[in-house]
Amino acid sequence: TDGRVPGEPGTLSLVKLAELFAAGTTILDSRSPAEFDEGHLPGAINLPVASAGFGTRAGWALDPEQPLVIVASNTTAIRATASRLHAVGFWTLAGACVADPDAWERGIGLTIARSDAWDLDRLALELLDDTVQLVDVREQSEWIDGHVDGSHHMPLNRLREVASVPPAVDGRTTAVACARGTRAAFAASLLRRTGREAVVRVAGGGVPDLASRG
Repeated sequence: TDGRVPGEPGTLSLVKLAELFAAGTTILDSRSPAEFDEGHLPGAINLPVASAGFGTRAGWALDPEQPLVIVASNTTAIRATASRLHAVGFWTLAGACVADPDAWERGIGLTIARSDAWDLDRLALELLDDTVQLVDVREQSEWIDGHVDGSHHMPLNRLREVASVPPAVDGRTTAVACARGTRAAFAASLLRRTGREAVVRVAGGGVPDLASRG
């Protein structure tokens, strides 16, 4: 044996990463939403390792029987991500690597995806102009306390059904919001994974703060 505990991910070479990506293996990118936005593998799921309830959220959206590739900001974060996944029964880890979009692009020719975030002021303007589709990923109790008329409710515990969110009309952008921003990043990446392109996360606040902006 090589001393690794069962399921602990081995370090992937660029070539092996490309093979797994081409085969459709799920990529779990545990970097911060801002790092993820700057460059990630298309279809990767952004679940920051530092987020509260990491394991629960993984369980809501992912299948523990399907292999996962971990992408993280450094080797310490890889170990932390793997440990949190193990704790909730995710043992089929196909490997891991430190995020390096430049090497992915230049070294092996992978396409790099980039994504955007809106602040609350931008979201409020788009809502007032009726030019955006809003997806609210807060819990049922938060939604009942107050939500934006016409927004779509998709709480995190139903994220496996994310493809059921109707497509945005007239080429509108889909903005994903929660109360503060971390859940929105996770859900936005899952929406993009279904093939939607114009999807942004709302950062620096969330739905409860919109009332102060009209």
